[in-house]
Amino acid sequence: SWISAGQQEQGLRGGTSNSAVNIVLAKTVRLALENQHLAYQHVKQLNDYLRQELAAEDVMINSPKNASPFILNISCLRVGSEIALNALNARGFAVSAKSTCATKSKEFSHVLMKMGLGEQRATHAIRISLSHLTTIEEAVAFASALKEIIKSYGTDEYHI
Repeated sequence: SWISAGQQEQGLRGGTSNSAVNIVLAKTVRLALENQHLAYQHVKQLNDYLRQELAAEDVMINSPKNASPFILNISCLRVGSEIALNALNARGFAVSAKSTCATKSKEFSHVLMKMGLGEQRATHAIRISLSHLTTIEEAVAFASALKEIIKSYGTDEYHI
């Protein structure tokens, strides 16, 4: 035993459990589970909105329709990932050009390549993370900013 003391907690550990912390934890978990469905529906609506709004000729949706709504991966075929990433960051939107497990890598997404989407989509991909705290106003502003960036920085040529 790492903690030596009396026989409290059925001999598992010394000391007494912090009841106040345990009650707060239990209530937090209960509220999260009660609101989980509402949070999921909200994020799904945001994801559906962005899919519809960004499904223009030069924006390809890489995430399958049945994927988690909390992550949306797209490719702006006329704007490279790093250009779009920097332009969005300058406008206050934090997005990523890579998966979280490959942020140190300089290479493009091998996952998108394995999905058969091609190098163009892999080098022009952006990963958007959504949560129950994301508002529809933020999603509208993001879509508007991305369209503006595509018009400002986009090239006329791309190959799928």
